[in-house]
Amino acid sequence: MRLFRQQAIDHQNRLLGEVFLVSPLPWRVILALPLALLVIAALVLTFGTAGRAITAGGVLRDTQGQGWQAMLSVPPATAMQLHTGLPVQLSLIADPASDGAPLNGIISRIDGPDDAQTRMWVLLDPLTPSQRMQGVVLRPDRPVSARILLTREPLWQSLTGSATDGGR
Repeated sequence: MRLFRQQAIDHQNRLLGEVFLVSPLPWRVILALPLALLVIAALVLTFGTAGRAITAGGVLRDTQGQGWQAMLSVPPATAMQLHTGLPVQLSLIADPASDGAPLNGIISRIDGPDDAQTRMWVLLDPLTPSQRMQGVVLRPDRPVSARILLTREPLWQSLTGSATDGGR
């Protein structure tokens, strides 16, 4: 014997659709997802690295046929972490032709502090053919921004601040 008339059952199916019974997820699947996320996070923290970098600003200088240099100014406390030979990536400020392609160079000289700033000189690599094709032109006294990569350290060490460099 049926509990409801056939018209009532048809009306219910028409409004809500068919009813499908789905079994719940097994507990192993429910536990495997957070465990997999935990393993991935541990791998990223273990094998990931973070770079410690300094940013600086300055201008371009022509060295009379011997290439181009950038004169950059950094605070003296920051300059204590720098040394000659470090690679530098420079970007021309307000130059649409450079289109984010960095200029590369190395620190060639670091002068003592002057007016609460330390000057450093970066010897630039020659322009690449692709930079020349883009129309990048170097001019004296053109402003530049620089990024100097000091070190790469493990990600967990960077996040916990347990670096051994005397407290950054």
